[in-house]
Amino acid sequence: MKKMEINLTSDEIKLLKKEKRQNPKEKVRNKAKVLLLRNDGYTEREIIQKTDLTPATIVSYVKAYLVDGIDSIYKTKCKGQKSLLAPYKEEILNDFKKEPPTTRDEARQRIYDKYGIKIGRTAIGNFLKKTGYPTKNQEAFQQRQKKNNNNYFWI
Repeated sequence: MKKMEINLTSDEIKLLKKEKRQNPKEKVRNKAKVLLLRNDGYTEREIIQKTDLTPATIVSYVKAYLVDGIDSIYKTKCKGQKSLLAPYKEEILNDFKKEPPTTRDEARQRIYDKYGIKIGRTAIGNFLKKTGYPTKNQEAFQQRQKKNNNNYFWI
């Protein structure tokens, strides 16, 4: 395999060592490890043995660094999927504000009846959670939790 040379500054090395140890995201830790190993003169083959990553992954991490610099360890190519509800978000929220749904299934049915969008229970739950409009049942549950947490304490 062709060896791609990188030269990290002392500040970049400090940052990468910190991210390798402490970052909660495995992908960031792996990128930091690959860049540190490459900077120490290891070949792709040796990095593969030390990290259990594929050759293509290692090359992409190094190329990303060469193009974008140290910030490349935080970037991802995943763009996510746009919600089917996004174009109707304001209308849905106004409708739910006037009359909050009792359950996720009720919310799903109302969205299907009004907009013709078929959506799963988890997706509607995530939509409601992100937008801050819990169902009536969720509100009741949260109030019970708050009440119960106030009644108990450790000595």
